[in-house]
Amino acid sequence: MIRSIASLWMVAVAVGCVRVESPSPLPTHAVFCVLSPGDSLLVATMSRVVPVGERYRLDSVVSISNAVVSISGNSRTVRLAYNATKRRYEAANDRFVLPRETYRLRAQLPNELPLEASCRVPAECPEMKVKGEKNGEDFGFNVNWLDIPGEENRYFLTASVDGVGLIQSPNGTIGIQNLLVSWGTGFGSRIFTTDKNKDGQRLFSPEGVVRKAFPSRDSLVLRVVLENMNPDYFDYSQTAPSQRTSDDGLIGRLKEPVLVPSNVENGLGIFGAYTRRTVRVRVN
Repeated sequence: MIRSIASLWMVAVAVGCVRVESPSPLPTHAVFCVLSPGDSLLVATMSRVVPVGERYRLDSVVSISNAVVSISGNSRTVRLAYNATKRRYEAANDRFVLPRETYRLRAQLPNELPLEASCRVPAECPEMKVKGEKNGEDFGFNVNWLDIPGEENRYFLTASVDGVGLIQSPNGTIGIQNLLVSWGTGFGSRIFTTDKNKDGQRLFSPEGVVRKAFPSRDSLVLRVVLENMNPDYFDYSQTAPSQRTSDDGLIGRLKEPVLVPSNVENGLGIFGAYTRRTVRVRVN
């Protein structure tokens, strides 16, 4: 009995001596910057991290204006100047961002550790083929493209319609409506896909549909956009909309929170990149 008590006392002492790491302090600042060779400007936003439940105005001190923000490439470094009207940092691209190049972002605040991140711009986005035809009142179409071989590619496909459709109410009144695009059996206008196990092959989208496209008094143009994203921006683009829609009242607050990825050292945020192709197709 004495031996058992002694053993328990030794275990208790051992457990009591276990050193627990102190929790790391929460980041206080966040930066967001996405590069694309086709953009005319380099743009970065920097803000204070807002705790859950804190209310603030968009024109409040959440936006940070006194940081030194720069982006470095293989050959030179570009410093971004703060635009007080748009509350963001800007600089001319001027062919600074190129496909398959790696860049590093640095945002330095006085007396703070710098926020830093790096990303590689994906290969030039492949060309698309878009084919469509009228199907009753709808316009159906398909999109395909040849994957870039030898690389892991992550694609983001969207579509929208320039112009409005007509709708007739039960009393015979004619009105106008915005036309939406859906893919397959769903209603979303966004598709995320990768070339996993399909390297160098031709990739096909689900069938796209512009519902109630006919009749229309306006000329309708279908705008299809394909982006080739780097991994961090691809993951962010999938999860960020889910986070914004997860708080839907009492039930939403009982759900697990949607965690948005971050690749920024000493802070939060995303430094990502993409290349883009756009095809326009006349519907009628």
